Amino acid sequence: MRFIPILMSGLLLTACGNDRYESATPIVRIDTLSSASAVDFKAAAGALRLVYGESSMSDAGIIEGYKQSDATRFFQPDVDSLLSDIGAEEALLGRGLANTRLMLPSASVPSRVYGYVTPYMQSVVIADSVMLIGLNHYLGVDYPGYERFEDYKRMLKIASRMPYDAVEAIIYTSFPYSRSSESTALSRMLYEGAVVYAAQRIFPDAELGDLLGFTSAQMAWVNDNEANLWRTLAEKQLLYSVDPLVTSKLVSPSPATTIIHPDAPGRIGRYIGYRIVLAYMKHHKSTSLEQLLSPDFYNSQTALLNAGYTP
Repeated sequence: MRFIPILMSGLLLTACGNDRYESATPIVRIDTLSSASAVDFKAAAGALRLVYGESSMSDAGIIEGYKQSDATRFFQPDVDSLLSDIGAEEALLGRGLANTRLMLPSASVPSRVYGYVTPYMQSVVIADSVMLIGLNHYLGVDYPGYERFEDYKRMLKIASRMPYDAVEAIIYTSFPYSRSSESTALSRMLYEGAVVYAAQRIFPDAELGDLLGFTSAQMAWVNDNEANLWRTLAEKQLLYSVDPLVTSKLVSPSPATTIIHPDAPGRIGRYIGYRIVLAYMKHHKSTSLEQLLSPDFYNSQTALLNAGYTP
């Protein structure tokens, strides 16, 4: 059982014109399911059991309990009105899942995707071969229910992020970070950079800022200050720190990465990690995405040297 809490080439699938939805992966709404939809009903019920820890409930019981839950009753009307048409997101998700299967052949890509309302903070959950997407996490920056969230959280609460979050969840689940007592902040930055690089290959038309969760202004700032950010990391001796708190400050969601600079966006370590991975791939073009996502790469003592990264 796989379960997580919660971001390419011309040969891969593309979409244009009237056939842009042909490769779509439908996000089937659990609240619309009935026992007549036997396969979906059973698969969705099994996933909900894992999420809720209700192993003894019947398929009908768990589905009906979900439909009658306080969270579903509260959010469902807004999900209905604000996400009435997610065809574009389903199309991009379909292409993303197809590209993931091609480019990360050992990844566990869910065969079914369901949309639901969740009372939990995770926006995407993978349970065995099923993916659950919490639709109430994507109701828009200005949704009243998000008014108490900080700006850096609200800016990610948009429907267009569903495909990116879904594929990132697959990557994190299939290729989890392998940490040891000697793991450094740099190794985690390289891992996170590899995740972003893989997502960029899987979604070749996506803006880097969208994959990183940065605004256009934040992207402009980090691009202008890349050399200074790198210099600060080195001068403060943060790269080879084995303190988990330092690593967390560099790669965890936050309003800003103040350990580096008060104006640096949160998770700046992912951006620097991505830039190092990008430099590495220019010199090692035959390296596969799965090799980048392995401990042999991000825990290597020579990965940075072999990248020739010079911002």
